[in-house]
Amino acid sequence: MKKILFITLAEFFALSMGLVGCGGETVPPEGPDSIMIGTARDLDEGQFIFDCYHGGPSMRWFVNKVNDEEGGIYLSKYDETVPLELVVRDFSLASWDMATVLQGLCDDGANVLFGGPSTDSIYTLAPVANQNAVILLTFEGGASKMVWEHENFLDQWPYVWINLSFANWYEIPVLKGMLDEVVTGRDPIAYVTYIGGLG
Repeated sequence: MKKILFITLAEFFALSMGLVGCGGETVPPEGPDSIMIGTARDLDEGQFIFDCYHGGPSMRWFVNKVNDEEGGIYLSKYDETVPLELVVRDFSLASWDMATVLQGLCDDGANVLFGGPSTDSIYTLAPVANQNAVILLTFEGGASKMVWEHENFLDQWPYVWINLSFANWYEIPVLKGMLDEVVTGRDPIAYVTYIGGLG
């Protein structure tokens, strides 16, 4: 599962940086010092909460894995490997200034955004990400209402990519649809998945 997550996120980062060949240019342009991943999180309860819960460990795991094992993400446009940098900015639940904080991250050059901890936060962040043409990858924010109550809601926000974080109403149904497409006209196949150590 971690390997699949790693590969998928790496592909998103490559797309967000516009990895296109230089069209015969002999000297690549100078690339960025890092690829900035921005996220707005409520840190009122302390940095410990983010580091141990609410997506923080997964975010840091991914950044550390890419940097430690690959040295970063290879950008063919610049012909160099650039490290990832995770920038976490505080927002207040009391004033709900998440959109303002996220806009600040975009203004500071965020290349990719990691989503907040709830469906409401995804509603808040999605328009900001789309207006700035920066890919937003959700984490524990389920965004279920965006999928089920508004069938074409995500079509308005092409830069927003939600994960399927609820097994009972869209992990399994979506998986079934994918398998139905694969096995049409073929013999049935089996698929096994697990979360953590439970299988």
